[in-house]
Amino acid sequence: MSFSSLQRQQDSEGTSTGSGGRTQFALDLYSRLRTEKGDFVFSPESIATALEMVRAGARGQTAEQISGVLHLQRESVPRPGNTPTPPQGCELYQANALWAQKDHSLLADYLALVREAFGAELRSVDFQRASAHARGVINSWVAEQTKGKIQDLLAPGVLNESTRLVLTNAVYFKGAWSRQFDKGLTREDLFHVSSTETMRVPMMFQESDVGYAENGDFQTLELKYQGNEVSFVVLLPRTVDGLAALEQRITTAQLEKCLHELRRTKLWLFLPRLRVTRDFSLSQTVSKMGMPLAFLPGKADFSGMDGGQDLYLSTVVHKAFIDVNEQGTEAAAATGAAMKFTAVQQ
Repeated sequence: MSFSSLQRQQDSEGTSTGSGGRTQFALDLYSRLRTEKGDFVFSPESIATALEMVRAGARGQTAEQISGVLHLQRESVPRPGNTPTPPQGCELYQANALWAQKDHSLLADYLALVREAFGAELRSVDFQRASAHARGVINSWVAEQTKGKIQDLLAPGVLNESTRLVLTNAVYFKGAWSRQFDKGLTREDLFHVSSTETMRVPMMFQESDVGYAENGDFQTLELKYQGNEVSFVVLLPRTVDGLAALEQRITTAQLEKCLHELRRTKLWLFLPRLRVTRDFSLSQTVSKMGMPLAFLPGKADFSGMDGGQDLYLSTVVHKAFIDVNEQGTEAAAATGAAMKFTAVQQ
């Protein structure tokens, strides 16, 4: 489940404000993460924002590869990192920060760019002499920005004396359904995990007018949150064994088409109550998606960050949480991208 792609913010005319490139990145990443066992949740918005801050300091082929993975259309990185005005009736915001080795100078142009485009301020820590303390400081910031929902984003050992910079993004959302489910109607019921496996889950129920569309492969459902500016979108295969085929075939164009075709429809709605937390180490994943140079010491070019050729991307980690219940949805995610120095300075 990708909560940032499911929560669709709309403009005053009701059209989707999500970019095609961001949606394609979400689908690309989902196609790789879905092969892992168990329930999972992730935020492509958080991951892409962190990688865009990395991209802002990349140059040459390194920059081209990162841009290709993110489907960026322009050389600049103009996306704001903080939501200036949360949608009516919901809490929705992002926060970004740069954590740099206290005696490692970053270029003024790079700092100005990430401050203007992402609202990311520079914070000094000491990775060389107190990497464990620096990890605790960064993890505490992430927990604070996500109201405690994302704990310990950076595991022990992720940072060490060669770390020079960590770029972090945190996302938090909380919204109540425009029409809440009656807790008294929630019942244990069967849920199809696969074509051969079922499990009993708490199933919420309501009879309601919702956004609905269907085709030969899947059904699309849109549930509004209070304020009607943000919604929760569900894609459901037409057959019990149809999830794999849907995951393989869904495209940005198909997704946009089904969202455009949504119509108010009266339905009996059964929705599982769920609560999922998942963490990922994404270094190999995004490298294989088309940006291997960023992770190669001595070959990566992040001269746009500090003017030198010694930084490389060592780690990309992500953690996400979602709670869907009778009242609404609470979700949070965070991403950390660590940059290391090719040789440990004495």
